[in-house]
Amino acid sequence: MYKIIKKKNCVFEYFQLGEHTEKIILFTDFKSSINRWNKQFIENLSKYFTVVCFNYPEIGQSKYEQIEKIEDYAKFAIDMLDLDGKDDFYFFGHSMGGYVVRSYLSLNNCPMPKAVIFNNTSPGGQKRVVLNRDIYHILNNEDSESPAYIKLMYGKNIGLDVLNESYLSRDVLNISKDVEKKQTELIMNFFKEESLYSQKISQPVCIIHGRNDQVFPLQNAYNFLPMCENITELHLTHGHHAHLTEYSDYIAKIIISFVQDLKKFNLKI
Repeated sequence: MYKIIKKKNCVFEYFQLGEHTEKIILFTDFKSSINRWNKQFIENLSKYFTVVCFNYPEIGQSKYEQIEKIEDYAKFAIDMLDLDGKDDFYFFGHSMGGYVVRSYLSLNNCPMPKAVIFNNTSPGGQKRVVLNRDIYHILNNEDSESPAYIKLMYGKNIGLDVLNESYLSRDVLNISKDVEKKQTELIMNFFKEESLYSQKISQPVCIIHGRNDQVFPLQNAYNFLPMCENITELHLTHGHHAHLTEYSDYIAKIIISFVQDLKKFNLKI
């Protein structure tokens, strides 16, 4: 259900689906909002988790006191949902959302997820495999509904009805140039924090990546592996950067099975 939480000067615009004790919080990609999540993916996850999708501050109705670093996006969700270390919650980061998750995991004295899922993202910094100039040009100059942009994301030209099939039909205002500039700044600052790339990720990690992803080439997925010190799984699809659309059933099953296996073997997570 669509909701808004207000605390002091902060506003948390989100929707959740499912009624379960375990939550999975979805972190969106660059210049994105809650109405961009694939409908089938959300519904499949909601059979096992309470799924939480939210707008970053200054997108839609969401507002936060201040965003200084990219991990503040995760702090925003934790604070507004009143989650603590006793809650059973998981993080799913897609594309830039993986940067949000990765940076948050390096913090101390913050409630931590039981496990994390990285979807078509990269470790960042010098460990990231960068895209070529042609792709960079499309990302920065093409409209998100242009044929070139859609083909980059999906590997083919698809109808806008498929592209826009999200769980939430509620309209969200277009992402402003100010937000785009702010997110670019946060990402570039994240790349400079080389100290966190030597830190191991202690949580169980599930890495999901499209073999044909051109935005974050496949080697990014493999570059994550040495950084993970707990149980780690790597799953590949034949998809591109937006493979959640074509492989929504498969990816949801991976996530659910990953969490169920952690419990089955009684791992301390």
